[in-house]
Amino acid sequence: MKQAFDNKEVTVATVCGGSLLLAVVEYGPRFVSGGGVTSGLDVAFYVVERD
Repeated sequence: MKQAFDNKEVTVATVCGGSLLLAVVEYGPRFVSGGGVTSGLDVAFYVVERD
């Protein structure tokens, strides 16, 4: 995780139960999270559309 956050070329995306506290969030251009077990596709589509 530290390597990913330190690398300016990497977008960090998180989904499922580990990100429930954050719900659905975009924090700057490099961090995207989606809360909920089935949000993986939504986050993936969002990142692909955005990029």
